[in-house]
Amino acid sequence: IFFRPRSTMRRNFISVSAATALKNSKFVDCRWSLKEPETYGPAEFAKGRIPNSIFVDMERDLAAQPTPESGRHPLPPLSNFIGWLKSKGLQKNEPIVCYDDAGGSCAARLWWMLRCLGFQEPTILEGGIQAWQKAGGTLDTKDATIVTANDEDFPES
Repeated sequence: IFFRPRSTMRRNFISVSAATALKNSKFVDCRWSLKEPETYGPAEFAKGRIPNSIFVDMERDLAAQPTPESGRHPLPPLSNFIGWLKSKGLQKNEPIVCYDDAGGSCAARLWWMLRCLGFQEPTILEGGIQAWQKAGGTLDTKDATIVTANDEDFPES
């Protein structure tokens, strides 16, 4: 079974204040637009993001190439997704806060994929990057410091 529901309820959304209080959290910018699928997310990320965020590309990292049978955004091969997770230093035991600027619709895809792989605490930032800014959070243009993940976190890869 690829996805097994957990018996305990987990929080899916997290407030800005709760997200900033998390220790060792990783923020992932999931901004994307159907009107500009290749350029919108990277351009918005370059303009400004939550400090120390990493970027996930909907087209390249969270989806495979579409086929006539697959639909617009089929899931990527598991090995590709795990490779991306490792390269960004995302680990199953660390809190991961996914955010976008589209009401959580893009962040939800990453959240779901992480949950399916057994990540313990992925959440979606309630209100997205807009809520971050409204709460007085600053935006940054510096690259995040990334330490690649251990292979122990992904024994099936």
